[in-house]
Amino acid sequence: MPNPHSISTALTSSTEESSDMTVTLPLRKSELTLQQKIVSIRQAFDFWCRYTSKGFPWSLLSVLSPKERATEKAYSYQAWTFSMDKKTGTELETLIAFWQWLYEKHCLPDYRINDSNFADLAVLKVLDVGTKNGLLPLAGGIFWTMNQDHLINIELEGIEIDPYRLVWDAFSQKPLTRQQQALRWFQEFSAVNTQSPLCRLTFHTGNILKFSPSQAPTSQTKQYPFITHILPFVLPEPCLAWGLPLSLFQPEAIFQKLLSLLSPEGCLIIVNQGEIETQAQEAIFQHVKRISSREFEYHFLGPVPDPLLLWQYPRFAWKINLIDNERE
Repeated sequence: MPNPHSISTALTSSTEESSDMTVTLPLRKSELTLQQKIVSIRQAFDFWCRYTSKGFPWSLLSVLSPKERATEKAYSYQAWTFSMDKKTGTELETLIAFWQWLYEKHCLPDYRINDSNFADLAVLKVLDVGTKNGLLPLAGGIFWTMNQDHLINIELEGIEIDPYRLVWDAFSQKPLTRQQQALRWFQEFSAVNTQSPLCRLTFHTGNILKFSPSQAPTSQTKQYPFITHILPFVLPEPCLAWGLPLSLFQPEAIFQKLLSLLSPEGCLIIVNQGEIETQAQEAIFQHVKRISSREFEYHFLGPVPDPLLLWQYPRFAWKINLIDNERE
């Protein structure tokens, strides 16, 4: 019988058994073309320059040229005003809708206040891996703050492996690093979010494979009850297209790391772009199941809504839960 949670089943319009469908693993580094290897070496140097200079204009050659010089107005949403252009604000609204969709899918942890001493309870910690400029934690902070009547304090953390990549900031009309954009928006969010229960936003830099929750300033646990990983690199071509060396293309190792960071009752959400990457993601699940010391189950949540028609390609979501801790 076909797996009802399988992407092979969900994406095919055929009524035939999908168990015969072969899902191949992502391309291995040994199978790369000479051109891909050369590009990867060049981008490894660019990546090293960005990291060592922390955004110094080594990377200006890769920055998109400014397309408009018109002065942007600050973007407002509910009680917040952010220093971002309208396009970025539209993306923010789409991600707020994504958090709402996760809530309706019963994916979000439901930590409720049981008494008046909720401030003494453990902080609900959320980790977003590959956070880019921190828009998803920011959207999560807005969503949870708007629904905070029954919630305890929350800390949303984002970690980005390429935080010093320069992007053109249409609001300030100058290049900024991803980290600079994120910290500016986080500060603007915190200026409004001053009442209990508090929602803290934190931006980490570095490789998730080397990340430890002890890096977080208020860390009380080594695991997270909720983790998001949006558009992970499951094929080498997107990794190269984003200007990263293939030494950082380690989809299976990253997935196993996320399992190690997930609390026993926690939930991991992964979102892929397009059907090919979604099928490659399932192949990673299947392979890791055979080699991992942690048992888990994965469920296909289906297409992610795009209410503002922002995405060029459809996106599909997975929900991953641990079954047991470590095997005997």
